[in-house]
Amino acid sequence: MVLKSAHMSTVFSIPLVVLAPKHKRNCQNILRLQAEYTIERLAFATGTKRRVTLNRISDQHRGAVLADKISREQRSRVMSRVRSFNTQPELIVRSLLHRMGFRFRLHRRDLPGSPDLCLPKYRAAIFVHGCFWHCHSCSHGSKRPASNQQYWSQKLQGNVRRDAAAISALWVRGWKSLVIWECELKSPKLADRVRKFLAAEREAKPKGTPNS
Repeated sequence: MVLKSAHMSTVFSIPLVVLAPKHKRNCQNILRLQAEYTIERLAFATGTKRRVTLNRISDQHRGAVLADKISREQRSRVMSRVRSFNTQPELIVRSLLHRMGFRFRLHRRDLPGSPDLCLPKYRAAIFVHGCFWHCHSCSHGSKRPASNQQYWSQKLQGNVRRDAAAISALWVRGWKSLVIWECELKSPKLADRVRKFLAAEREAKPKGTPNS
């Protein structure tokens, strides 16, 4: 598949590969990522005003996509449109809590860090973090783009500092915090972890970093 704009000389090509049926899903995921990012770059080049498709790419793949060498202006436009609220991982956690019978509020701006989910009855805040963006200790969180390393290091470490500061500030206000990582969403133990967190007393002091 080849995509070309009438306003530009560069052709973005997407290789189509025939794979065995058992690899069909992986092939579809790869081609979807390539196609969405190719369309995104075409939109930048032609000035097309459209919603950034990068928002629909999972957090674990988004960092790898952004590692491609694009200009600072293009990267800035992509980053400004990366969805902060109502991400797919958030929706999964919301659905889980709802099925468990818990009710919650979303993104309370009057609380430090605007937690993704708040349960005032339990004075509990839940953050749903992408492994790449918040530097989890898993394999996805430990990866770093090969290009523009200084920029990414400063940005990601800034996220970590803000996370720790938010958890500490919540603790001072009498709230307990739970961080759910994207890589944990398929764990069969997640529901039990959430239930134990809500039933437990608040910690004596907050953790130094949210990477546990």
